[in-house]
Amino acid sequence: MISKNFKFEAAHHLRNYEGKCKNPHGHSYFGTIWIDGPVNEIGFVMDYADIKYTTDYFDHKDLNELPEFKDVNPTAENIVKVISMKLYNKLTGEHDIAIELHETESSSVFWSTPRLNFLAR
Repeated sequence: MISKNFKFEAAHHLRNYEGKCKNPHGHSYFGTIWIDGPVNEIGFVMDYADIKYTTDYFDHKDLNELPEFKDVNPTAENIVKVISMKLYNKLTGEHDIAIELHETESSSVFWSTPRLNFLAR
């Protein structure tokens, strides 16, 4: 199993929501991605550069402007779904993924395939 810490800066707002997040604002997102699965012919479970490329996609963006969030709000829960799909698109074979994403120092979301649920805190 490999892991990679990541961070990115991004802005967003939540549509059809009356709380503080209805207004445009930014976050310094950070987290960890774990990937478990077969090692490829090079000797990688996944190239760390591919993981960085995946999370850098969000850096310094208005998340509401990304096509993945055209019909859904860019909540932390939905961001990890997009990250996981982007990672799966780069993987071949059976892999398990877990992602912890912090929106703030005290607020985070954890998503994983069932086999990696043991990583949940």
